[in-house]
Amino acid sequence: MAADGEGFFERAGYPAAGALVEAVPDRRRAHAAAFGLKLRHPWKSASETLSSGQRCALAQFASVLGVGGTVAPDILAVLFGAAGFAVFAAILVFRIGTYLAGLMTGGEAPAWSPELAEDWPVYTLLIGLKDEAETAPQLAAALRAIDYPADRLDVKLLIETGDEATAFALRRESWPKGTELHVVPPGLPRTKPRALNYGLVTVRGEFAVVYDAEDRPHPDQLKAAVGAFRSAGEELACAHAPLVGEGAAGWIAGQWRWRRRAAGTRGT
Repeated sequence: MAADGEGFFERAGYPAAGALVEAVPDRRRAHAAAFGLKLRHPWKSASETLSSGQRCALAQFASVLGVGGTVAPDILAVLFGAAGFAVFAAILVFRIGTYLAGLMTGGEAPAWSPELAEDWPVYTLLIGLKDEAETAPQLAAALRAIDYPADRLDVKLLIETGDEATAFALRRESWPKGTELHVVPPGLPRTKPRALNYGLVTVRGEFAVVYDAEDRPHPDQLKAAVGAFRSAGEELACAHAPLVGEGAAGWIAGQWRWRRRAAGTRGT
């Protein structure tokens, strides 16, 4: 998925690029990536599930439902149906509202002149990979095609220990100068968030973006994102680019194509 896929490889070419810079694995950083939030702010961590009071209340609620299902199953079925319909209606209204709000913005990048800035800010690209040896050539071409000052890019490829096939494939490709390969030390959980947290500690950029291995961002996407952030000021914390699905046919795939035509080719 990407902001613009057509003509991609023709634009990418094969410009000169530096080899991967391989960082030394850091077990302490890996431990902090997995458990830092839980240790510092346990009330914000998903590892803290239901409290004893919440579990007790849930058990009591289940007991009431059990009694209600025995005494008046028809009434209980009606109540469940009404509750389900209310939730579905609320989600539908929210999505329609979001869609209409998007139409009102016009889908265009905010007016902002980069000439007014002294320099482009450093932009960090965090890319977590696992068993992605086959997508390495596409990913390397995608990053080379990005239209952004090379010395302002901070690219970090994050893989798990033991994923030798992906590591070998990444080392064979040509990357933007200074691209770093981080091998996350062994540990649990072996998840993408852990890998991204591991790389997040070393970011140099004022802005950061997370890409998947199969992403092919439009060459202007980072510049458009900087324009969106600069225009909106401190109120804007996150921007999302339009996504375009490829390789599928049918009505659903057609909606992705329509979204692309409506949003244009610039990522925001």
